[in-house]
Amino acid sequence: MDILLIVKLLTRTVAATVIRGGTDSTSGLSDSMGESPSERELYCWPHSDEPILGKVEAQEFVLDGVLAAGAVVFAGERGLGKTSVLLPMMMAVAGVIDYPFQASIRRRVFYVTEDIEQARRIIAAMNKHGLITVDEQELQKMFRLCPARRIPLTEAIDFPKTLVGDKQSNECLDGSIYRAPPVVVLDTVNATLQIDNLNDNSEVSQSISSLREAFGSIPLITVGHVPKASRGDARKASFNGAGAWENDTQQTLYLVQEGGQRYLVMGKTRFVPDYAEYAIESHLAEFIVLDKLKREVVTKAYYGIPEGISKLEKAKAQKEARAASSRKALEDLKDRVLDKITKNAGQGIGEIKKAVGGNSQKVSDAIAVLEHEGLVRIQEVGKARKCYPVIQNDAERYSHESNGE
Repeated sequence: MDILLIVKLLTRTVAATVIRGGTDSTSGLSDSMGESPSERELYCWPHSDEPILGKVEAQEFVLDGVLAAGAVVFAGERGLGKTSVLLPMMMAVAGVIDYPFQASIRRRVFYVTEDIEQARRIIAAMNKHGLITVDEQELQKMFRLCPARRIPLTEAIDFPKTLVGDKQSNECLDGSIYRAPPVVVLDTVNATLQIDNLNDNSEVSQSISSLREAFGSIPLITVGHVPKASRGDARKASFNGAGAWENDTQQTLYLVQEGGQRYLVMGKTRFVPDYAEYAIESHLAEFIVLDKLKREVVTKAYYGIPEGISKLEKAKAQKEARAASSRKALEDLKDRVLDKITKNAGQGIGEIKKAVGGNSQKVSDAIAVLEHEGLVRIQEVGKARKCYPVIQNDAERYSHESNGE
């Protein structure tokens, strides 16, 4: 009992000392903070001395109003044509093609691709359509294709050091020169970076943090895959594996498909975009190439050009799409109903509904439309209403009726 009493007393004494010490140390820290700002800046987050109501800098873009200068994620499901949309964008950034969106700041582009031949075909398709505006020498200077290989993060963070001489001079309105850092595209993350566990948010987050710190002012665009997502829920999609790719970057864009049409949907942004969505207009080009046997063969390649969609245009397009879908569903149902009536002439409407299946009212509506179009004839037989295709003659109809059908 004596020992327990001593322990309790010691515990209370220590607790009281900690409380007093904490109060004193806090007071001391406050004094220190007031007397020596340099110590606060050493251990905490230094404040900015810039005037809060001073001159505000404009958002810097890679592609005006579309792609911010910073860490950007470009994602879409596999096989949807991400490269065919992003590569022309980057060529516009380099100032080497005719493109609907402007890059006020011209930059050199290093496009790391997992399929360099696909990239060359896309460029050849644009050249076939006369979109390339520079010669080969200027194209090589401003836009570099880099075949992808998976490298450790330690190598990836050293890559910016090789780009110090690749800033592009842009003349300002006052005659001064802004030397813009280049843009690096990793298409795709899986093909370029060795990360032990792409499903681990913590590991991916640390990797992104290291990349952003290493790249600094150099815009970095990472391309990745997402599960299948519709136009409406694109912003809820995330990279296959860890979602930190989107969470720890400054902007996200998603390529989706709806009703056979591709759309580029804005996700997270730190600016107010002119458009939240872009319809992708696909262009196909054919050109002659040599195969491995040195034979001339025709090959084809697509590239996509985005067109901004306003909210009003989106609502109108969605309404038209729903109407088109309803019309197609009705036509499909009419075909099925007419097929059943043709094969089972003389059956009652109830029997036809049962044979066709699905929504009873919709089947009734389809029969009514077919009757109005003159493809089906309804015959009152007692209380029953029997259906006949108009292609049948009266002899065939009476034959069915005489058989008790």
